[in-house]
Amino acid sequence: MGTNDNNHKRRRAEQRASEKGAHVSLSSQDADEGKKKKDAPADTGQKPKEKKGLRMRVRELLKRPSLTDYAIAFFTLVLAIVSYLQWRELNTAALSTQKEFEFTQKQVVNEQEAVVGIEVDFLPQGVLDITAINQGRSPARNVHFSFQAARYSLPDYGQIGSALSTQQWDINNLPPPGQPGRPMGGTSERQYLIPGFNLRKDLSDLSETRQTIKIVGNLRYDNGFGDTVTEPFCRSWLAYTVRDTNGKPISTVSQFWPCEGFDARVATALQNQQDAKNPN
Repeated sequence: MGTNDNNHKRRRAEQRASEKGAHVSLSSQDADEGKKKKDAPADTGQKPKEKKGLRMRVRELLKRPSLTDYAIAFFTLVLAIVSYLQWRELNTAALSTQKEFEFTQKQVVNEQEAVVGIEVDFLPQGVLDITAINQGRSPARNVHFSFQAARYSLPDYGQIGSALSTQQWDINNLPPPGQPGRPMGGTSERQYLIPGFNLRKDLSDLSETRQTIKIVGNLRYDNGFGDTVTEPFCRSWLAYTVRDTNGKPISTVSQFWPCEGFDARVATALQNQQDAKNPN
């Protein structure tokens, strides 16, 4: 009996010891888990920061501007400004040189170019004598003169008879004065008959300011430097007698005048005639 009781007590003691060890083990496990949770970072919804390695830190240090970088940037800016100022100075000098060259070239052209003019005269036979004259220093090329002419009564400017239809005159080359073969100058001459001209009546009317001959045309030529010169042409014939205060003739004026200001010349000529008829 005593032996059984002892065995029973021993088993009970072993059972309690076993349960106590299991409890201690669970408590230790719970404590370890609690410590892990405590040591774990709080969940803020952001990724945990990774530790930067040595290479990354060196790279960041290289990216940061240093005093040397600022110095290089400053000298680069200075160099850019100096380069711009030099370029502007060279560009200004180039433009100035170009302007000087153009000015010199223009002076040479003005001094050496061909200068063509047209002179018109009236012959008593009712003929227009037209002369092209090169007064420049270079040959004039492709000279072209087109014109038409008609007679008009004065002072009302009514057309008389038929007009001389448009005439075309071309000269391939008109040399300047003093060229070989043209010692008297670079000229070319042509004559044109005025339609319906009455030698007796019309010549008298032209001489006494009762008629005029008006020529209107256009002159075009190459000045010898590749430049085409175009000029309008207009001349009117006027003849009148200049008298003294007693009405005595002093001289006779008869020539072609520029159309500009021609009306004033006609008025002056007619007034002179009226004063000659009615001397004071």
